[in-house]
Amino acid sequence: MKQLVPCNIVCGFNNKEESAFEILFRFYFADMCAISYKITNDWHDSEDAVQRAFIKLWHHSAMVKNSEHLYAILITIVRNESLNYVKSKANKHRKQSRETIDDTPEEGEDEQEYVRAARLHSIRKFLQTLPLACRVAMEMRLNGLTQQQIAKRLNITVGSVAMQHHRAINKLKEYFGNANKKAEN
Repeated sequence: MKQLVPCNIVCGFNNKEESAFEILFRFYFADMCAISYKITNDWHDSEDAVQRAFIKLWHHSAMVKNSEHLYAILITIVRNESLNYVKSKANKHRKQSRETIDDTPEEGEDEQEYVRAARLHSIRKFLQTLPLACRVAMEMRLNGLTQQQIAKRLNITVGSVAMQHHRAINKLKEYFGNANKKAEN
C-alpha cells in the first residue's frame, strides 16, 4: 500500500497552508507522474497533467477528508487530466489531418486515394459523435495500439477496451447505415 502523508499535513492542506501543499506536491509528484505516463506515454504531458491536477486539488481542498481520501481524489484527478491531454493531442492531430485533406482530387491524383481520404474524413467525423471513453479507445486503436497496450495506458482491463471497441463498431455500423439510407433517398 502507498505510504500516506500524516493527518496534520492534510489538515494544513484543508486550511490552505502553502507549506502543506508543497509537502503534498513533493510527496506525491513522482508517483502521480508515473500514473499519468501510463496514459499519456509522454513525460512532459504527464508532468503538465499532474501539475494541473494539483492545482485542481488545491481549489477543492475543503472536500478532502483524510490521507486515504486525498490520495484517491488525487489519482482520479490525475487520470482525468491525463485523458484530457490525450484527447487534446488527438483533437490537434485530427484538426491537422483535416486541414491536409483536399476536397477535390488534383490532376493525376489516384482516385482510390481520394476515396480513402474521404472515408477517413467520414470516420473522423463519426469519432466526434462517440462518448469519450469509446472515442479515446478507438483513436488509440486507429493509431496502431493493441488492446493490451490501450488497457495498460488507460489503466483499465483488456475486457473494458474490447467492450469500448465493440460499442464503437456497433455505433459505426449504425452511423454509416443511416448515412447510406440518406444517400439512397
